[in-house]
Amino acid sequence: MKRRQLSTRKTPLLEAWRKVAGEFGGEVELDRREKPSRLYVPYHEWKIVLDVYTQSNGQYSSTYTRVRALFLRASPFSLRVTRRNPFHALGALVGYRPISIGYGQLDRTLFVRGDRADLARSMLRGTSLGQALLRDPVRLVVTRPGKRIRRLAGETVGEVQLLKGGKVREVAKLSGMIQICTQALDELERLDVATRARVEGVAI
Repeated sequence: MKRRQLSTRKTPLLEAWRKVAGEFGGEVELDRREKPSRLYVPYHEWKIVLDVYTQSNGQYSSTYTRVRALFLRASPFSLRVTRRNPFHALGALVGYRPISIGYGQLDRTLFVRGDRADLARSMLRGTSLGQALLRDPVRLVVTRPGKRIRRLAGETVGEVQLLKGGKVREVAKLSGMIQICTQALDELERLDVATRARVEGVAI
């Protein structure tokens, strides 16, 4: 009896993005070669942007699927959440220690750094955001954006950014990244870090 071969065909990026756009009421922007460039999703007054980002240091490059949103900051706050790996244990020996969230599963799975431990705990402990990051520990960063954006939008602008390695084509994973971004924005608003005002004068 012949074994049935499983299909290894990957969903084309444009097809996946259009499905996600339909789910969230967003739109896909195409470049001059008719390839997907960005996926825009509206959420309250914010605009969430999904794209593929390549980072290079001259010797090698890494490709990521990236989700970002700008917001107006009501107060300063920076946060970085990544999945724990063996290098974090080595870093702890030289003082590179994480924030303790006070919930065992989160502390075992995630490595959390930030300038306000109280806000980091409030964002992640007992929240839908914390549970989503346990299920899918993408890299989550809350920070000030680059100089170009600050020059155009002002020094009170902040940014939420999520990164996942490679070109993600699975619709469920792309949708999950956007949902984590919306949850992060909601938590930042709840904690009086972000306002629900539109960021004018700049596009990302």
